[in-house]
Amino acid sequence: MPFVVSLLVLLFVSFPSLGWAGETQYSAMVTAVEGDVSVWHLGAKRKIDLGHLLYPGDEVETRGNASLIIYYLESGLEEQWLGNVKFVAEKIASKPAAMRAKKKDRINLPQIEPQQMGGIRLKQMGGIRLRGPQRTQPTINVLSNTFILEDTPIFRWNPIDFADRYIVTLYPFGQNKSLWQRTTKVAEMAFPPDENPLTFGSRYEWEVEAFLQGEVIDKTKRCFALPTKEESDSIQKVIDSYQTELSINPSNTNRRFDLIFFLDKHRLYYNALDQYQELQRIQGKSESLSDREGILIGIENSSPCQF
Repeated sequence: MPFVVSLLVLLFVSFPSLGWAGETQYSAMVTAVEGDVSVWHLGAKRKIDLGHLLYPGDEVETRGNASLIIYYLESGLEEQWLGNVKFVAEKIASKPAAMRAKKKDRINLPQIEPQQMGGIRLKQMGGIRLRGPQRTQPTINVLSNTFILEDTPIFRWNPIDFADRYIVTLYPFGQNKSLWQRTTKVAEMAFPPDENPLTFGSRYEWEVEAFLQGEVIDKTKRCFALPTKEESDSIQKVIDSYQTELSINPSNTNRRFDLIFFLDKHRLYYNALDQYQELQRIQGKSESLSDREGILIGIENSSPCQF
């Protein structure tokens, strides 16, 4: 199945960077771990799990037959460590140097701090989506500041208690005259087949209004964009290649992180979120991966419509 889940962000080549939060301080991420591996961070010891973030000065110890792979985000250095070793994570590499290391592409992960997450967690829904995370508050949420890969996406959002219908309106970015408007009784709507597909390389805003007995009880307006068709096709080919490899060996966590880093590099954060969830489905629950999911979802809380 092609990896055409149509939500979140594409190619900053055509559009300026989004204004996320200030710089994070972590330098590396654990992309594979087996056995007993611990880290001392700010004087506290904890067991390392998949997706754990390492900060400069963290002291790591592997015991017995443990193994560990870490990836330095700034330098692109991937280090592999075996059991019964101690090392210190630094900014671009560990000290002492790892016996096994190779250079990969450097990336920038979304820089949203944990305190901005608000404990948000996504409710997983299948299929193509252009929508936002579930919250405990009864309010419409749709992801903003996003790029999508499809020109006929399915629009989805979290349902609102007591709402008996929704109105979805699509606008060209920054304009008041709508392209179309449709009504639905459920919290999703297929792209209208009688409307022209979205234009690659263009920006849009979409508004969702929830009604109860003719009265608006909530509404929200968000923005998204499409890259050029050439950019979209090029990135999709790479994604499909990763997906083919992972379909053969879905438990290859290090390769799945390669895909995640590729998605992050191209700001396909929602697709990356799917992969974090797939990692937990295959490898089991990981507190670090759950935190990472929350950070990605926290992008929805950033200032809307900044391209």
